[in-house]
Amino acid sequence: MSYVIARVIKVKSTAIGAMQYHNDRAPGEHLNPDIDPTRTHLNYELHGEGCFLPRKYAAEVDERIAANRASGRKVRKDAVKLVEGIITASPEFFEGKSEEECRRFFEDAYEFVCAEMGAENVIHFTVHMDETTPHAHWGAVPIKDGRLSWKAFFDGRGGLSAFQDRCFEKVGKPWGLDRGEKHSGRRYRETAEMKRDLEQEVEELREQKAALIDEIAYKDGQLYELQDAVVSKEIEIEQLKSEVKRQRSTIDRLERTISGLEERLDKAIGNIIEIADTMRWRFEPQNWRKALSRLVDNPIAHAALAVRQNVARWVEKDARAADRVIKREVKSVRKELGALAAEAQQMRTSAKQLENERSSGRPESRSKGVDR
Repeated sequence: MSYVIARVIKVKSTAIGAMQYHNDRAPGEHLNPDIDPTRTHLNYELHGEGCFLPRKYAAEVDERIAANRASGRKVRKDAVKLVEGIITASPEFFEGKSEEECRRFFEDAYEFVCAEMGAENVIHFTVHMDETTPHAHWGAVPIKDGRLSWKAFFDGRGGLSAFQDRCFEKVGKPWGLDRGEKHSGRRYRETAEMKRDLEQEVEELREQKAALIDEIAYKDGQLYELQDAVVSKEIEIEQLKSEVKRQRSTIDRLERTISGLEERLDKAIGNIIEIADTMRWRFEPQNWRKALSRLVDNPIAHAALAVRQNVARWVEKDARAADRVIKREVKSVRKELGALAAEAQQMRTSAKQLENERSSGRPESRSKGVDR
């Protein structure tokens, strides 16, 4: 003799997540030894779109309550938010039945639940084919006439018994099943088993939560280290930028100094060339004096003229005196030219070194003694 079996329990907010974890076979370890993972793919959902979708029972329950509950008062923390039930039959009923026959049986059960609880209140109707006996878990929000109330559907033991009577008439009898004994100890045993399974699932979720908290703490530590490394790199980048800026300033200063030195070199060389050009008048003292007088910006010419500045007309001895001054001044200028050329070359080398270091991103000039 085979029986139709219908059980219901009250579910409060704290257990909704564990209920879904079990029903949807969420990834992780499940403590129920009757679950055969190789058959889990045979499970299916009859409510909604008929497939397992990414969703949260708790969120859907709260949405249904907010949309259909007439009272604006806050729902009590200990309120029964969800009715969770099981519909199945004795194991021998399913022996020899095809998957299609089993599905039709559970479709009849689904229609019965929708009629009893209101299709708009049903959250899920999940069929498990991966345990010893095929069975369906269903969940519905107990809302009737705008009130969230378990008693509106199951008022005491008589209300639950009446629900089981109607389940037998609508689901069991058409399939040739008998009704189980009323108020038998079996109901309490199965309810206790469901409670035990849920407690195991809740404990498993607590362990997973603790593991996730540890992992989050570890990840936070890694994130802190990465952020610290980023800050260090940002500081290093700012230091490099500052170093490059100082190098650029030094290069600009060196280039201005080199330009000034080159201008002085050009001017000194030009003065010597001008003096050399007048030397063709060396043996014509008066003409030579006139030629030197025309070099108004030439310091060598000024020095030569200053020796005999009180002489209106030069003769040979005046030319010899001027010649001695010019030779002395040219020698001094050549010496200065050598020093200027050496200084300019040193600065060019320094500027090139700084430019190379700036381009390569390795400011090492400080260690090599370059003056900034």
